[in-house]
Amino acid sequence: MTVMAHPNMQNVKRYRVQDKVFGIQEYFSIAKYGDKAKILAEKRQEEISQKRLYRQIRMQLDINKIFHPDGTVIGLKRTLKNKSGSIKKILHIQISVNGKQKKTDITIDNKTFEQAYLKAQNKILELRKIKHSPEITEIFKKVAGYYKYS
Repeated sequence: MTVMAHPNMQNVKRYRVQDKVFGIQEYFSIAKYGDKAKILAEKRQEEISQKRLYRQIRMQLDINKIFHPDGTVIGLKRTLKNKSGSIKKILHIQISVNGKQKKTDITIDNKTFEQAYLKAQNKILELRKIKHSPEITEIFKKVAGYYKYS
């Protein structure tokens, strides 16, 4: 993004800094700031550019491939499935890998929730080709209650 003259180049009354990713739109009025308006707008634009760079780097981290911003696990949900006339509780995994959908169901009924959840965690990490780390395991533990009682 760049600093824009507003309302136009021939009749500049203020400078606009805008970023749609962060939802930022700020104006620096020449009437209020004088000759410093453009300099202030450029400084603000640099701050936003730096913030965008950090966001881009953060989004490339492995942890962001596993968890939504609210902490829930991407591609994991707890559902009920009718198997042979009986209803089973399952953890359903559905993840896109190389443009193809990979699906797995893990039944909770014949094991403890913790065993099923650990199996789901391992399967998700395997599909995403991400190594186990203490940080990832800790976040999985924090969000387990969401799937245990839903």
